[in-house]
Amino acid sequence: MGKCRYFFILVVSFIILLILLPGPLFAALATSDTWDENAIFYYLHGWQPNTATTVVEGRYPGGNPDGYLCSFSDPGNPKPISTIGALNRDARYTGDYQAANIRRVDVDLNLLSGSLLHVYLRFRYLDCKHNGWDFEIAHRLPLGQWKSFQIPFDPNWSDTEAKAAGWIQEANSASFSETMRHVYTAEIRLSSGINVVNTRLGIDNFALVSGSPSYVPGPYNYYLPYFKSGGGTWTGLGLANLDRKDSSALQVEVFDSHGDLQAIENRSITGRGQDAFPVAAELNKSGWVRINSFRPMAGLAFLGSGNQPALMADIPFVSELSTALIIPHIAQNDYWDTIIYICNPNDETASVVFQYIDRAGTLLATKEETLPAKTSGEFPLATLFAQAVPLSGRVEINSSLGIAAFALYNDRKEGGTYYAGINAENQE
Repeated sequence: MGKCRYFFILVVSFIILLILLPGPLFAALATSDTWDENAIFYYLHGWQPNTATTVVEGRYPGGNPDGYLCSFSDPGNPKPISTIGALNRDARYTGDYQAANIRRVDVDLNLLSGSLLHVYLRFRYLDCKHNGWDFEIAHRLPLGQWKSFQIPFDPNWSDTEAKAAGWIQEANSASFSETMRHVYTAEIRLSSGINVVNTRLGIDNFALVSGSPSYVPGPYNYYLPYFKSGGGTWTGLGLANLDRKDSSALQVEVFDSHGDLQAIENRSITGRGQDAFPVAAELNKSGWVRINSFRPMAGLAFLGSGNQPALMADIPFVSELSTALIIPHIAQNDYWDTIIYICNPNDETASVVFQYIDRAGTLLATKEETLPAKTSGEFPLATLFAQAVPLSGRVEINSSLGIAAFALYNDRKEGGTYYAGINAENQE
């Protein structure tokens, strides 16, 4: 009898402890839902409407592939609101994301009909009395097409780091790290700005992904349209953190001219600090560079030659891709060479049109080239406009996608030591 009474006290004490402790005791899981069962209507897997006027149903087929979750405004409700979506508060989606090392959400979305202003990933804190943190996944979606998204994050981020990465803190919310320790709901939320009676959103392949600590991209991207290392040539990069208070993680990605990622370097610069270093010094390749950071950066790069005579030229640190650029001065003749370098950081092929305009303002030659996704190109004016040589004037560049560019201007073929980088000025 005494043992039974002791066991009863232990059970009651544990239940009381569960009630008093703030938030879930257990870690979330690396988990996913695809809604691909044929009897899909019966398998929502815990997903439910995110508002009182929203309907969530399983649909099959039509997903990416097979089944999917469909969210829309209740047609029987006389006062539909501007928000639809779906949420889950099952144990596998809630609790401690830090302990479970959840570092990414994957989801496929399809705007089946209607319109939208924003689609958010939302994590709510602790219970129904609190709000949470939002991340805008998209502000537009192609109608009737599935599109896949990955949202990386670090559940240990400070509020400053989370906001720098694009997360938005709602009113009456805990810190980002506290929210990640006590997730109450995981949610996909669509906002249209008007009533959503005609809007339907498809959701598929939602997943929480765990992994080792790694670099999570920040909101700032910068580009070097050209780099080269090996054979006595080197590229150096100097960066200054423009934030006077907070340090910034950054990642330097080096691509070869064919678009293949060749090297990655992760660094950190203290608030108001500066760093300088060679880029992929042992690579023995040429291509282009992308720099990603959590804080705004100022920067410059140098292309140098250790051969005799030693030479060095500027490479622009490009903060904004452009579809309309101008090289304000070029010369191509017996003494001078001009070579234009362009990188296309996009995921699609860019069509690039070069126009040679002489000093009198007359268009004398046009040439179109293509740059596949993630590649870079080297365009000597001696071959680009071979029939128009000698050249003196400027070159205008128009592209179907945003690119980065600059030109190298030199007299080395005559044994000279002039070696200069010329910025491609944005004309948009």
